[in-house]
Amino acid sequence: MTKKSLLTVTCLHFTVFVLSIISVNAQYHVLVRTEHGEVEGFTVRSQYEAYDRRRVNVFLGVPYAKQPTQYQDWRREFRFNKPEKPSWTGTWKADKYGPACPQLPWFVKQTVPSFSRAATSEDCLYMNIFTPNATDEQPVANPNLFPVMVFIHGGGWTMGASQQIPEHSRSIFPGALEFVKENIRSFRGNPNMVTIFGHSTGAASVGLHLLSPRSYNLFHQAIMMSGSDRTQWAVLPSSDDASYYASELARETGCPPNDNYRLIRNTAEGTVGSPWSPVVDGPFQGSQYAFMTDQPRDMRSQGRFQKLRVMGGLTKDDGSYFIPNMPSLQEGLSPTQFDNILLEFLRDQNVKDMMMSDYLFGTGMDETLRSQNLYNRTYMYLFNYKSRYDYVPTWRDSKYTVSNFGNIPWLEYNLQNHSYLEIGNKTQNRVNFRQRQYVFWREYFLSITNRGQILTTTTSKPLSENEFQIATYSVGALAAVLLIICIALTIVIWRMRPKDY
Repeated sequence: MTKKSLLTVTCLHFTVFVLSIISVNAQYHVLVRTEHGEVEGFTVRSQYEAYDRRRVNVFLGVPYAKQPTQYQDWRREFRFNKPEKPSWTGTWKADKYGPACPQLPWFVKQTVPSFSRAATSEDCLYMNIFTPNATDEQPVANPNLFPVMVFIHGGGWTMGASQQIPEHSRSIFPGALEFVKENIRSFRGNPNMVTIFGHSTGAASVGLHLLSPRSYNLFHQAIMMSGSDRTQWAVLPSSDDASYYASELARETGCPPNDNYRLIRNTAEGTVGSPWSPVVDGPFQGSQYAFMTDQPRDMRSQGRFQKLRVMGGLTKDDGSYFIPNMPSLQEGLSPTQFDNILLEFLRDQNVKDMMMSDYLFGTGMDETLRSQNLYNRTYMYLFNYKSRYDYVPTWRDSKYTVSNFGNIPWLEYNLQNHSYLEIGNKTQNRVNFRQRQYVFWREYFLSITNRGQILTTTTSKPLSENEFQIATYSVGALAAVLLIICIALTIVIWRMRPKDY
């Protein structure tokens, strides 16, 4: 294990949809035979008003990897190791959500008030599967298979739980998609028609799956909502940053910062693992297992990604989510309030880059869609919809409501006029969404900040003991030179003084 190795805990939930929103009142049991054993779920009535007599089969908490309790020493064998395929004896009861990944509960409690840290565990590699109930069909040898959608939610790589319907997944992990490919046919899903989609870091995960050789042929379409592989928070800028964070973790836990073996052992044997953002791991994991073999910007520029049909889009004012919750903003923003917000982000919170929608979301999405559009059909949208049930303050996003989104022609995105569909009070096709602003962030902003490549800032590193010694000796030598100069000037001035004789 080298110094630059990434220490990572991939703990996540995936949800596989064929029909979405459901009721929680279970009435009938459903049995499915998979490659790994039988799974027993339940069926409920659909809440979709147009088809309120139809039913949905629900399978909650289906494991897609070997559970920690199935290892003799799970801390050594489970953490920081390649996941193994799931297995169980008898029938797996898929009637409740699996544990959420370790996290502080405040984010989930916003939508699930009863959520607590007791509902979290490192044993969290599960997926939830929702499929149409088609018991009214005549039995046939080869029944029709349904398209499959796999959702990956956001949460900054550290938050989220399966109880947040429909937010049921976290982070990135090809093993979940492998499970879908191998087993979704048992649930009447078509393994040759899989679409992955997600929002925020979930959307970044989707973009990274488009780049990763590990995910090749595991899905066939992709949707990215307010995030992509080219956003500045999608991956750590370099392996040096991962090494630096690992060293800081060592200092916090009392491990030698330069002893990777002891650091990995101590972290693995601790009470809980630590969250890490994705990082390029090709040189260290090997090309046969590496998820990311190179930096996303290089893979994009060299055409090393899956040339699939892609949809990507943004929510108006995405970056406003990061503004402090100030009730007075409902009536507008005064110059003083604006200055205070800037001071909080740029000085008090020591944020070096401006937290803006264009920089954090739009520019990266623009770059991803540009590269995908060179090879296949691409679609872009701008979401202006504001739900009356949304708990987010109104000043943080659009105030529009959707009146009719049906039968609207959606023009393909293209590099000539950058067509996109604006979804708001009046859904319509538009062109050139904020292209001039993206040029600012992509070109001019780099020149005034002396950045060679967009979105590749690195974290400052503490000076080593040797560097401190060199600096000390240099300052001492400079002080000595200045002292000699001062003495020489004093002598010259003294000799040039006026004399009485």
